[in-house]
Amino acid sequence: MLKEKEQEVARIQKQKESEVNKLSLEKQNVQNNLDAEIKKAAQEKKDLENKMEAQRLASEKKSTEERIAKEIADKKISEELAFKK
Repeated sequence: MLKEKEQEVARIQKQKESEVNKLSLEKQNVQNNLDAEIKKAAQEKKDLENKMEAQRLASEKKSTEERIAKEIADKKISEELAFKK
């Protein structure tokens, strides 16, 4: 009877160890998935920041080009008016 109880305890212990191992693997898989999602989100954030910076620079370039074109046009007008005098 004692031998049977020891065998039953050993069987239950092995079963519990198996369940613990299974849960540990599941936990590691969840952690790996979280890590992958964090990495993906960080890359998406970086890409978005880069896109926003590119848009800002493009807008700044356009404003500068428009300002220079206006200054050139104003200078030409001034020269034409000075020439007509």
